[in-house]
Amino acid sequence: MTPMIVITTRVPVFLNWQQSLRYNDRELGPTLDAFTVARDNNVRVYRSLTEADWNKFGLHSERGRESVRDVVRLQAGHDLNHLRQIEGILGISATASQ
Repeated sequence: MTPMIVITTRVPVFLNWQQSLRYNDRELGPTLDAFTVARDNNVRVYRSLTEADWNKFGLHSERGRESVRDVVRLQAGHDLNHLRQIEGILGISATASQ
């Protein structure tokens, strides 16, 4: 669920569609570039939100009601999880190459 849609739509409903994006079939460089641009834009928008914007909500097909605040927290946790995974992979790779 994207906060932008929640902010601009009255109680949107979201389906769990991320699996269909086939990230494993994409080139890493352009994918990371697109992620960086999107994340930078999102942070700029988040900094401009009012308290009313943070409290707007949508309905996720699996998790139910989620506010913009909830979604941003989930996204941040999701990103941190992937960063830990990358750090772990790099640690294993560094050890394996010695």
